[in-house]
Amino acid sequence: MAGRARVLFVCLGNICRSPMAEAVLRHLARQAGLGERIEADSAGTRPYDEGGPAHPGTLGILLKKGIDAGGLTCRGVVDGDFARFDRILAADRRVLARLDRIDPGRGAAGGRGRVELLLAYGTTGESDLLDPFPDGDFALVFDRVLDACHGLLADLMRRELANEG
Repeated sequence: MAGRARVLFVCLGNICRSPMAEAVLRHLARQAGLGERIEADSAGTRPYDEGGPAHPGTLGILLKKGIDAGGLTCRGVVDGDFARFDRILAADRRVLARLDRIDPGRGAAGGRGRVELLLAYGTTGESDLLDPFPDGDFALVFDRVLDACHGLLADLMRRELANEG
C-alpha cells in the first residue's frame, strides 16, 4: 500500500535481536511522526518461547534507552508473513538462509516481502548481527540495531512512504 510500510524483523528465537529491532523502529517512527504509517513486527525461525516475552536483556536495554517494549511477544514466522510484509529483515545470514527454505518462492507472484539483511541498512559494513543470547552483549547489539534502524527508516521514507496516494 502506498504511503505505508510493513516491516518484519526475524532472528532465530525471537527473544533478543528481532524484538529489539521491532521496538527500536517503532520508537524512531514515532519520533519522526510516522508511527501510524510504519508497522513493525518480529518473529523467529525457531521461536524460543511462543507467546512469551522478550529476553530480560533485551527488555533491560530498551528500558535503559527509554524505548517502549510494550507488545513484544515471541512468535514464529508463518507463511502469510511473506505476503503481508513489504520487507522482511533477517538478523544474520543463517536466518536469511532459513527464510529461503521456509519460502523458497518468495520472489514469485503473490509474494510481496523483500527479504534481506537488517545490517545492510547500517553503517558498520557488517552482515551478521551478533546474537547476545550466549554472551549477553545487549548494549553492542542495541548500538548495531539502532544504527541499522536509522538507515532503514531513511530508506522507508524515500521509497514506501514518499508514494502517498
